[in-house]
Amino acid sequence: MDIKCEIVVMAAGKGTRMRSPLPKVLHKISGWPILRHVFTAIEGLSAERIYPILGHGLEAVQSEIESWRADGMQVPVTVCEQKEQKGTGHALQVALEAVSKNGAKLPVVILSGDGPLITSDVLQSLLLKHQESQAQFTVGGMELENPFGYGRLVQENGLVKKCVEEKDASDIEREIQLVNGGIYVAENSLLEELLPKLSPSSVTGELYLTELIELGAKADKKIITEVVAPKYLHGVNDFEQLSRAQRILWGRKVKDCMREGVRIEDSNHTYIEMMVEIGQGTRIEPNVYIYGNSKIGRNVTIQSGSRLENVEIADNVMIKAHSVLQNSTVREGAVVGPMAHLRPGADLGPGSKVGNYVEVKKSVIGKGSKVSHLSYVGDAEIGEDVNIGCGFVACNYDGVKKSKTTIEDRAFIGSSVQAIAPVTIHADSYVSTGSVINRDVPSGDLSIARARQVNKEGYARKFLPKKNAFKEE
Repeated sequence: MDIKCEIVVMAAGKGTRMRSPLPKVLHKISGWPILRHVFTAIEGLSAERIYPILGHGLEAVQSEIESWRADGMQVPVTVCEQKEQKGTGHALQVALEAVSKNGAKLPVVILSGDGPLITSDVLQSLLLKHQESQAQFTVGGMELENPFGYGRLVQENGLVKKCVEEKDASDIEREIQLVNGGIYVAENSLLEELLPKLSPSSVTGELYLTELIELGAKADKKIITEVVAPKYLHGVNDFEQLSRAQRILWGRKVKDCMREGVRIEDSNHTYIEMMVEIGQGTRIEPNVYIYGNSKIGRNVTIQSGSRLENVEIADNVMIKAHSVLQNSTVREGAVVGPMAHLRPGADLGPGSKVGNYVEVKKSVIGKGSKVSHLSYVGDAEIGEDVNIGCGFVACNYDGVKKSKTTIEDRAFIGSSVQAIAPVTIHADSYVSTGSVINRDVPSGDLSIARARQVNKEGYARKFLPKKNAFKEE
């Protein structure tokens, strides 16, 4: 059931416990800034508009939000600036001013910008409970066995009367296990009536939105609570909490993948970021990291220790153990690794192979071609059915500029060959082992580019005693 609403997101805090110049809500977690996770949950609602309240790092956060809209985020956004950090109640006053200017009279969902674990389902449930009970203010609460440090929600006859902070609670109130979870739904009319009545704290001088509960109760407003599982409401205030939240998000993503038909052999040691797409039948071994906007096809095998970032992997590909792939494309049926490195711009054709200790950078390797071991392929274009032996180096950099190596279809490149770019090895040619190629090789030719071997008779007998004497010294 879709319920129209407005959304206020509290995101003005500095995050001083992180000791970082980056605004707290822009720290990345599972591939997205913390705030992006909150916005993604909101996108699952029928929200008319989002009002993020920004303070510290406003320009950086606003720029990030604008980039999400460019990526296709549909919900309109009105940024509200809290120039002075005078508490959550003051932040809500700033937002309500913007809401009123837009003439909105819908229920207002209020949540924190540093809560990346919130989901659309939780927010929808909160809205539904608010509507069905005809409440004027609904508090998302948590039931905790050890509620120490949380504001207790005091109820009478099923209605919430006040929120009491730990330091102000009586012994009886400290026994209450229902605590404030920091998300709310409020009728617009209640906010317009009661927000101006908030009073500054005698200790900090700040305004706190939790005072709305007590003000509302005194004004005979219907204030209720909806219990939410704590795992959805944990906020992030330091890097320890960020790490804990990231583990939860990784776990959610892994479960989603398994439900979609991906075989993950060790769900506790597989790390997949939010934007990753993986096809059915793919098998992932332990200690695999898949980051960014990666797209993995069907029936792919990714062996242990591999790290993939912003890659496009077609169907039936084999990624062998401990391979690193960045901003690369691997086409159907190709094999990568073990211990291969595909750097940005690598494009492996169907059925091709890049083996152990091979590095590929900004290069195309054609259909069925093989670079099996201990080679560097940089700024190169390799045709179809090319065989490149062990120890090949595309010498692409002369200290000033990068140049291109071209190896055409069906060429055979022996072991320990260096191709000094720019150079072209034409189709159906053969380059012998140990050659240094600095001129084009015509099609069908055999190229031998190495010095003649010379054997010096008896020199070993003269050399070895000197070598052994040097070792003794």
